[in-house]
Amino acid sequence: MLKRIDSRKARKKKFLMGGVLVLLMVVSMLGIIVGNRGSEKWEYNGFKFTRTENVFVTKIGEQRIGFQSLPQELLYLEHPNSLNEKLLSPVMYLTFDPDSELQNLLYIDSVRRDLQITISSFVIDGITKESDTYFLPKITCDNATQFMPVIYFNISTETSIREENGCIIMNGYTEDFFRFRDLILYVHYGVMNDEEEQ
Repeated sequence: MLKRIDSRKARKKKFLMGGVLVLLMVVSMLGIIVGNRGSEKWEYNGFKFTRTENVFVTKIGEQRIGFQSLPQELLYLEHPNSLNEKLLSPVMYLTFDPDSELQNLLYIDSVRRDLQITISSFVIDGITKESDTYFLPKITCDNATQFMPVIYFNISTETSIREENGCIIMNGYTEDFFRFRDLILYVHYGVMNDEEEQ
């Protein structure tokens, strides 16, 4: 009977030691994973970026802003030289076609709401034609003036940015609108400027 009790104690002790070792291994692995999350760092034009989960974060003024793309990843997006000037306007219109596919509308809605919060200009949302879904004013490129540009998110399989009479037309599809959002903020806050890109 004494041998059984001793063997049970020995098994319990081995089991406990094994559990402690497994726990230590798991905790150390978590420490490595969590510790490495913030170790990826980039710099562009004096702005330092760190990767937090799947977002690149930098400090602009007193606020920390997250981006889907780094500035250098957006250099392929050719845009008119006037984009910088237009995005510094104190007021701007942002419009889109309300009859676009739902998938695109979800991306556009996300970007619209985010720009309302993160950009220092006053953004007036609109739609290119009347809609039963969106109760927004009708705004088209015809509303663009020298002092109040229109940014038109246009659905297209070809990604491009062009200007027509003060209207910045951003052609894209789904995730392209997140890139446009990042580009708008980078240019607006001076992270990217025309001298470096062109």
